[in-house]
Amino acid sequence: MANNSSKAPTKAQIEAELKETKKLLEDTQSALQDSVDVIRELKEQLNQKPQVVVQNNKTKTSKIKCISVSHTPVNVSTEPDSQGRVYSFNEYGQVQYIKYDDLLDIISSYPVTMGSGLIYIADKDFVEEQGVYDDMSVIYNKDVMDKIVYLREDHDVDMLKGMSKPLLETTIRKIAELYNNGESMEANKLEVIKKELGYDIAEIAKEMKVVNAEGDV
Repeated sequence: MANNSSKAPTKAQIEAELKETKKLLEDTQSALQDSVDVIRELKEQLNQKPQVVVQNNKTKTSKIKCISVSHTPVNVSTEPDSQGRVYSFNEYGQVQYIKYDDLLDIISSYPVTMGSGLIYIADKDFVEEQGVYDDMSVIYNKDVMDKIVYLREDHDVDMLKGMSKPLLETTIRKIAELYNNGESMEANKLEVIKKELGYDIAEIAKEMKVVNAEGDV
């Protein structure tokens, strides 16, 4: 007669195994449901149209670089008649970083000055967004203005013709100053400036010498 040493599982063991199996099934079902949810979300994302998010990096506290290309002092402020916050550009090439909101107020208070190009706003996006200049092609940065006053290039006179009157007048004064300092300038270019723009560089230079001499007395 064979001796069967294995014992039949007890009721408690059977219940424990059933409980464990049930738990495994529940975990599996939960995992499957999670997978289904993920797949559903992915499908929804694929069906959605892409959204373009436009980020405006400019804030009310941003500062914008402004450079004077005027050879005479320029004062502007956040309110007309030098009221509010005043910004003084005392020298050619002077740089100031002006708050975004302040610059908007300055443009509103001094549209002619700011639109003339006397103060070059070195932020293309801001300039285009606000429509500061009527014609960007005749607004010159400092690097360009540094060269124009020497009248060495054929197109320099043409560039003078495109300038606003305020910018042209201060530039003419610088040309006359260089003329007094012995800077060599082509006579034909000076003649064109005299006939077409109405500025006699030699005469202006002479008057500046007189004024400077009187100031030295």
